Amino acid sequence: MIDIIDHILIAVPELDGPVADYTKLTGRLPSWRGSHPGLGSVNALFRFSNTYIELVAPKGEGRFGDILRPHLEKNGAGIIGLAFGVEDAAGAAAFLREKGLSASDPLPGEGADEGGALAPRRWKNVMLPPEETNGLFMFLIEQEDRLALPFAPLVKEGEGRAAAEAIDHVVINTPDADSVIALLQGKLGLRLALDNTVKEWGVRQIFFRTGRMTIEVISSLDEKKRAKEDHYWGITFRYPDLTKARARLLEAGVPVSDIRKGRKKGTVVATPKGATFGIPTLLLAPERKD
Repeated sequence: MIDIIDHILIAVPELDGPVADYTKLTGRLPSWRGSHPGLGSVNALFRFSNTYIELVAPKGEGRFGDILRPHLEKNGAGIIGLAFGVEDAAGAAAFLREKGLSASDPLPGEGADEGGALAPRRWKNVMLPPEETNGLFMFLIEQEDRLALPFAPLVKEGEGRAAAEAIDHVVINTPDADSVIALLQGKLGLRLALDNTVKEWGVRQIFFRTGRMTIEVISSLDEKKRAKEDHYWGITFRYPDLTKARARLLEAGVPVSDIRKGRKKGTVVATPKGATFGIPTLLLAPERKD
């Protein structure tokens, strides 16, 4: 049913500053900048090889703007939701109802390009009530044309190896890992790739894979340190060459940690200290073999 993570939604109070920050962080310009007519929101999209990020801000009147404003007032900018891609929204809704979820009928949606150069994008959403998804905002989406959104162009030609190419994973922090497994595997049908307890790190990690991307679920082994409620927590970008990416970021004025070995064998990572809107963010790449 679900074959990709279609996109990751990040709520921001306005677009100009966050777009500038993510352009620096990723080395790419937005694929799209536009609005949701009648929904009270504007957005900027960054398409990568396996998914896209939607920076979305409230503007004007509409039901999505009404969702964004209280979220931003309470939590500030951050990951607000996941959209799971399907080929058949009506069939997916029926499947989810069989699994006990109160899935909506497919709801048509449309996005308009700010400059008018790109054709309108159209889709159908299947919404899920947050009280049935551990309080997490998530929905299913059938895009009219998945390939209509162009790959985010490079800021500077010839710097492809220094630019983000994909999203490696997003992180959900939870006080109850088993309930998230019941939701993601038991009801949404995502593949559980690994369930791992690492005592030296004091954490249980569960990894779900779909469409060349991972959802990592973390839960502290110490009850006193566990999250109070489920929430989207962090994101990891994948780069071809982290040495070049770090040099580009430093030149752009974004502080970045030294490169270190990643926890996954054969990888290296670094931590940006800016241009992330406060979202815990990791940069990851294959380890170079000089």
